[in-house]
Amino acid sequence: KVDLRALDLEERSWVAGFSRSWKGSFSHSDYRTYRHVERDKSFLGQRTVPFTDAQPDLLAAYLAHELGCAILRQRSGEYRVTLDTDDKQSSALDGLVELVSNNLSGQQVLKITTDIDRANAVLKGKAHHIDNDLYQYWVIVAPADATSEMPTVSASAYVHLPNLNARSSISQTQPRLTAVLPHNFVAQGNADVLAAMHIVKLKQNQACTSGVGYAYQSRNRTGLQNWDDHCVAMQVKTRQDAVVFFLHHQRNHGLVRLSDRECRQSTEARIARANETVDYALPLLSLTRDALSPVTAWQVDPEADTYYAIAVSDTKAARALSKHLAQLPRRCTISVRAGLEGARLENWLAKFSATIDQWQPHIDWQAIQVKNVY
Repeated sequence: KVDLRALDLEERSWVAGFSRSWKGSFSHSDYRTYRHVERDKSFLGQRTVPFTDAQPDLLAAYLAHELGCAILRQRSGEYRVTLDTDDKQSSALDGLVELVSNNLSGQQVLKITTDIDRANAVLKGKAHHIDNDLYQYWVIVAPADATSEMPTVSASAYVHLPNLNARSSISQTQPRLTAVLPHNFVAQGNADVLAAMHIVKLKQNQACTSGVGYAYQSRNRTGLQNWDDHCVAMQVKTRQDAVVFFLHHQRNHGLVRLSDRECRQSTEARIARANETVDYALPLLSLTRDALSPVTAWQVDPEADTYYAIAVSDTKAARALSKHLAQLPRRCTISVRAGLEGARLENWLAKFSATIDQWQPHIDWQAIQVKNVY
């Protein structure tokens, strides 16, 4: 049940004549929307809603506005500044100080000069590491003369800089990470592309003999069952036309992307038509009863084999995701393949999550864990 009213913050009273109410059961789409956290763009630049490294123009405009207001509040005199652009921290921030100065010139709150002798202050900027990829970027106007009565003014904003890693390198002997990542670490967002995902046994199905070849060749000499017409497959259904990618997190061997027997360098995918099922054979020789369970979070070190289906309903989003998935090792045969693990996997997942956030609501994923008990 949801009741919505509006509060007048000035009067500290409810707005008369405005209310909304809703009561009912969540559909699959409603539940996914309910879990999605939306960030208010009006708070852009604060810690909870940082800028991205693809928004230097917006970051510069924000910093210039905040710095300009601070300059106008002081009454000690007019700043004539030179630029200190010796910030080699990140190519993503190259030229940011100059962008800030251009915005300030447009506001006419200070004068920019290249003549050091005429300048009475310097404009400089620097990114300070906060946590993981989060930085706080400061721009400062400081008097050139330490004895000057003119004050130092500054402004700051938070920004994500994935290519500016201030953390020390991780030792190769670091213990394996076992913690479950937060549920919103790889956000499912408000996408509603995947209608269903199942792992099934197929008999006399084309998926068993074409495309993925895994283990379904005759092995009678070893006494193994002939799997030519019988295989285990991932079965997905989409609500709209989509490109579907398939991943496998092998227990104790890391995350890989599944590929067919030709083992192409490019990322393997299937085209799914709206409301039609697509079967994708898996490297499973058997499937016991009650072995399957749904997965709602990505893990660095899962307790059992986990299979993922990622559906993308936008062509540009599919290309962007395919490029990121291409960083994963391929698994093309029944043999286990060394995949991405530990800190490298955690870093990959962080960028994967950013890709999903960027292309919402066009990317959707579901996962199933297979825990066979023999």
